[in-house]
Amino acid sequence: MTTHLDPRLVRGAKRALPRPVKDVAGSGLRAVGMLTSPLRRSPDFMLIGAKRCGSTSLWTYLLEHPQVAPLFPAAQHKKGTHWFDRHPERSAAWYRSHFPLRRPGSDVIGGEASTYYFTHPHAARRAAQVAPEVKVIALLREPVARAFSHYRDEVKLGHESLSFAEAIAREEERVAPELARLLADPMYYSHAHEHLTYLSWGHYAEHLRRWYDVLPAEQILVLQSEDLFADPAGVFHRVTGFLGLRPFDAAYERHNAAPSARRDDASSEFLREHYAPHNAALRALLPDPPTWA
Repeated sequence: MTTHLDPRLVRGAKRALPRPVKDVAGSGLRAVGMLTSPLRRSPDFMLIGAKRCGSTSLWTYLLEHPQVAPLFPAAQHKKGTHWFDRHPERSAAWYRSHFPLRRPGSDVIGGEASTYYFTHPHAARRAAQVAPEVKVIALLREPVARAFSHYRDEVKLGHESLSFAEAIAREEERVAPELARLLADPMYYSHAHEHLTYLSWGHYAEHLRRWYDVLPAEQILVLQSEDLFADPAGVFHRVTGFLGLRPFDAAYERHNAAPSARRDDASSEFLREHYAPHNAALRALLPDPPTWA
């Protein structure tokens, strides 16, 4: 059985430590994890996003479950490793170092939540090569609302200075060269492709196909974000069943939520028209598509 620390206490302790102390402690624990990597589990599940679709809440609910271990070391309170998108140059031992030790008779599993895996062009292939039996969970939110929320978040983080209308008008100009470089150089990381792609994150069928191309459909669970927001217990019970976990009720607090982003009518209409063919593709792809598709 796994002991779970109160995340609020963990975050408070982390803030109290000087940066050099945290860096040294973190590197030392990572070295321990790498030395023990042959004794550690492969990831049992990956929560791949999409961004601004409720994955932080679902990840938090999973960590409350007594059969789900946090990433190692637990005190770092990490959601994901980002090995398959931001850090492909790091070793397999480094990746394995994040997951729980294999213990005879233990029913504890481990996983990660890295939302950029959803849209990164190489992440699905890399994940399937390393963990071919992994179970993948994707959350999809109505794409117009998701795009506005994404933009608002990037402004808050200091990554975006354009207006929303300007940002979506210039997305291809800003991102197309970055995507071309990503495709040509699998080791390249593009901040713009991860953060400034408000339109293309909502091309859900395109991104999901990469995962269906490399993993069996029964290993992929696609959920509607609106269902998670309205009925977190019902959705969480679907997730625990999918992962083979015992029934459990989490606290079901909403995490990383923000007030509804203010929308302008012209951009909303443009987005509805833009996403119409992508929603149609999603309906054709999924046996149980979201209600807004």
